[in-house]
Amino acid sequence: MVDALRLDEIEDGLSEIERLNLRVRAIEDKLRPFVERLASKLLEMYAVSTVVAAGLLGHAGTLRKKLRRVCNACRRCPSALLEREVIRGSTHNQAA
Repeated sequence: MVDALRLDEIEDGLSEIERLNLRVRAIEDKLRPFVERLASKLLEMYAVSTVVAAGLLGHAGTLRKKLRRVCNACRRCPSALLEREVIRGSTHNQAA
C-alpha cells in the first residue's frame, strides 16, 4: 500500500514536471522573436537561452530607468551624456 502511494506521488510529480516543461517551451517560443530582434548577439553566446537573454534585457531596461531617474536633474553627468549618445546617436553626428 505504501509503495502504491509513493508510486502515485512520483507519477503526479512527473506529470507536473512535464506540464511545466511544456509551459516553459511555450513561453520561450513567445519570447524568441522579441529577443532575436532586440539582442540576437546574446543568443549566439554559449549557454545563453531565450529566457536568460530576456532576463538580461529586462534587467538592463530596469537599470536604464533607474539611471534616468537619478540623472534627470543633471544633464551633464556621465550617465546622461552616455544615454544621449547611445540612444539618439553620437553628438558629433547630430551637429553635422
